[in-house]
Amino acid sequence: MSTEPAEPAAIEGAPVHGEGAEPPPSTVVRFDLPERLVHWTTALLLLSLLATGTILYVPGLMLAVGHRATIENIHVVTGFGLLAPILAGLAGPWRSALVDDIRRLDRWGRQDFAFFRPRRAGPVGRRGKFNGGQKAAAAVLAGGSLVMIVTGTVMRWSPPFPNELARGATLVHDVVYLVLFAVVVGHLVVALSRPVQLRSMFTGHVPLAWARRHGPAWLDGSDLRTLPTGRARRPRQAAAPPRRSAPRREAAHAGRRPASG
Repeated sequence: MSTEPAEPAAIEGAPVHGEGAEPPPSTVVRFDLPERLVHWTTALLLLSLLATGTILYVPGLMLAVGHRATIENIHVVTGFGLLAPILAGLAGPWRSALVDDIRRLDRWGRQDFAFFRPRRAGPVGRRGKFNGGQKAAAAVLAGGSLVMIVTGTVMRWSPPFPNELARGATLVHDVVYLVLFAVVVGHLVVALSRPVQLRSMFTGHVPLAWARRHGPAWLDGSDLRTLPTGRARRPRQAAAPPRRSAPRREAAHAGRRPASG
């Protein structure tokens, strides 16, 4: 009879260490597919608006391109379609992540205002998913888009409106166009200088180490403390590779039976 000590029984469901252990996930979901679709369709519409608006705004470009009526029609149709992506993103059961991010963009903390101060001021608070610059850009783009739609409507169908209102709408439309143009160019420049965040708008994921360093409050869900459920919603982590299943308890008991002979 064998007198070798039996191995301890493996408890089903317990973590297995060493060979075959499940590695921790290396990435975390930053933007899901509906959010990315809303972002890119809105971006294409906004770039089309800025391109056609620039052609209409600069006389030299208008003379070079021609087809003023066609350019105006594209500009108007694109302008009225600018809100379609965000409305579609909020209309279905896929809206939860988008709603959470809108709430994040609308919530300002000390760390967000610290974004606009010199670096030597030191960190203030734990950073969430978006920084103060991203929140400010989102506010300007959202508010500016609404102003452009309203003033563009007055400019397009000016006969029902007084001439003074149409002239004022034209002035506001031109000024907001310049502001939006500057914000979009700045957004593109910053995005190109941050490859991790730019890549996440294509793949939806960021490295877990990056999220811990740049958005700890987002990673643990504490940047959304007042959800209707009363709980913070954490970002989903990417699925880890499948691990080798642990031996069942019966197999462990079988291993402790005395050897015959």
